[in-house]
Amino acid sequence: MISNSDYDENLIKQQQQEMQDKNFLMDVAIGYTKSISLSCALKYKIPQLLEDKSKSCKELSEILNVNCDNLYRLLRTLSTIGIFIEDELEDGVFRNSRLSNLLRISNSESWVNNVYLQSHPNVIQSFMYLDKTIECGTSLGMTSQGFSSAWELFEKDKSLKAHFHNTMTCFTSDEIKTILKYIDFNQYKSIVDLGGSSGELLKSIAKSSRGQLVESFINFDLPLVINQNKVNNENGADEFDKRYSEVASDFFVDSDYPSADCYTLKFIFHMFNDDKVLTILDKISKSIKPNGKVYVFDHIVQPKNQPSAPFYFDLQMVLNFNGKERSQKEWRSVFEKSPFKIDTILILSDSKRMSVIELSLKQ
Repeated sequence: MISNSDYDENLIKQQQQEMQDKNFLMDVAIGYTKSISLSCALKYKIPQLLEDKSKSCKELSEILNVNCDNLYRLLRTLSTIGIFIEDELEDGVFRNSRLSNLLRISNSESWVNNVYLQSHPNVIQSFMYLDKTIECGTSLGMTSQGFSSAWELFEKDKSLKAHFHNTMTCFTSDEIKTILKYIDFNQYKSIVDLGGSSGELLKSIAKSSRGQLVESFINFDLPLVINQNKVNNENGADEFDKRYSEVASDFFVDSDYPSADCYTLKFIFHMFNDDKVLTILDKISKSIKPNGKVYVFDHIVQPKNQPSAPFYFDLQMVLNFNGKERSQKEWRSVFEKSPFKIDTILILSDSKRMSVIELSLKQ
């Protein structure tokens, strides 16, 4: 028998849960206000301007030549979610918080590059075309903004381009210990990293005990990437291992990839649809040496109905690259149509985002 007190308690719990659900849905609905507000604060370099001391909105607005009242409303809003702190006694005076202090970090190895990348106005704007992309089945996030691709945007916005490549380098730095834990590259004479960006993966392998016997490391990427690497090297980057070299080319234009007995692709395939992935795999099959291996370091979306970064990246891939994140079933479906077979799939428990798929040629 249910007492009145039990009924009242259950009713209160239901009402509390309903209120939590409503608040959650409202937070999702207005989520864009947070990302766009953060984007504005980064555009104006507020974390750097505040440095280690407080400044008034009047001071900041004079430095930036913007409207003081509207700047105040921006910073006040961000302070409610822990980005900046408004003085309790004096209105309109702000200092950096623990969170905004992190945004002052600007070196190429910092994960903060990804915050700048994700909150960039063009990246945010791309989501305004999600409905049209769903309706027509074609990636419209960039083309609807006047860019042929995300790569064209990167070329026109050098700062965004730097944040993108620094983010990729940061991802590699985060994962390299895990990669070397599971793979001994000494079994290979030559390694080609397709889409290797700054070459961080190959350089890390070359420096480790698990890459000492490798005779050559080749970083293969677009000319714009390799040219930037040369500029960085001229500006004082460390001299690389003599076994390391770079090839400026395109996945889809030139006929052959450099020959090797090991190929690595780190967060590359998720930027392409299945047809383009199959094109890359077909070209690798023509260049890979006998008994060679291909290592795909990428997301595997799982499990269902749980918050997970790859699901959000999936929408970015379809909007901005016409790519996709894949489940284990979807990966298997792609490779079944390719010249390669899956030898191993490792869903790494000690990785933040990465899984490893090992491939070899079908007999």
